[in-house]
Amino acid sequence: DEAERALRDAEAAIHAAMPLEQREVLLSEAAAIGVTLTLNRSEPTRTIELARQALAHLPADQLRLRGSLMLHLGVAYDWTGQLAESEACFIEATRLSEAAGDLQTTLLAISNHAAAEKMQGRYRQAAALYRRGLALDEQHRSARAPAAVYLYTDLAEVLYEWNDFDGAAAHVQEAIDRSERTHLTRALVVGLRLLARLRLGQGDRDAAAEVIERAVKLAREQQIPAHYASPAIAQQVKVWLATGQLSAAAGWARASGLTGDDELNKTREDEYLALVHVWLALNEPDRALDLLERLRRSAQARGRTESVWWVLRLQALAPAACGDWQTALATLAQ
Repeated sequence: DEAERALRDAEAAIHAAMPLEQREVLLSEAAAIGVTLTLNRSEPTRTIELARQALAHLPADQLRLRGSLMLHLGVAYDWTGQLAESEACFIEATRLSEAAGDLQTTLLAISNHAAAEKMQGRYRQAAALYRRGLALDEQHRSARAPAAVYLYTDLAEVLYEWNDFDGAAAHVQEAIDRSERTHLTRALVVGLRLLARLRLGQGDRDAAAEVIERAVKLAREQQIPAHYASPAIAQQVKVWLATGQLSAAAGWARASGLTGDDELNKTREDEYLALVHVWLALNEPDRALDLLERLRRSAQARGRTESVWWVLRLQALAPAACGDWQTALATLAQ
């Protein structure tokens, strides 16, 4: 809110005091900041509209601003399930930002491009992009960008899936350390959520519970966007279930506002999957299967292979809970 008020004051001053030739560029820069604000308010549709308007009026030689706008446009496309469009934006944002010497936006664009590859199930390509970004950050050691934190967290997720727990732990700890030093709350929440997942995978449930409680508390206090908060909330639900706190998980499910009939929101996908876990724990497999089928169709239609994997795994658990082993095994084979 404070940032938005400052932006409105700046726009008023630009209109009132700036010569015409300076006004257009400054208003374009203000529009780029406005795009960042709408995205952080979790308003991707509005972000797409504003970013397109700003790009249409921004001079072609404004590489830094155009790179920033393409990055935020790509994120908004991703949040609205338009994966191909988002990936094209991230590639263009990387090109423009590198040409402008904007390390921060370059690393964010590379990180998001890699995440798009990962979402499509292309883990090796994603890991190569993450490592390219980390190498670029290392080359600019004197001006290391805060955005490198996300390269560490995202590569850690890939390493975790490859069963490289030591490598994942090292990357997560580096991300947490950097986030705390530079006061990057969103990145810290991501890092803590991954650390909790790692601890749970290693069987240290008490540590997982402590870490994820800190992450969710930070997300709530700082009101960070759902894209970052939702996975942490979902991880807390999984920790509750793993530690026998079914009443806490069921209470969250009732208070979450999520149902099986919602218009699916990609930014809360992790919470929908957590809801399925709760319903299975409550012995309500029919509700779980109905929601899973909707999630699977949505993910397949948008090319999100990684999401299809997670959904199919849960779609196997539901019939298994009912003793339908043939369907469960067929789903796992798929």
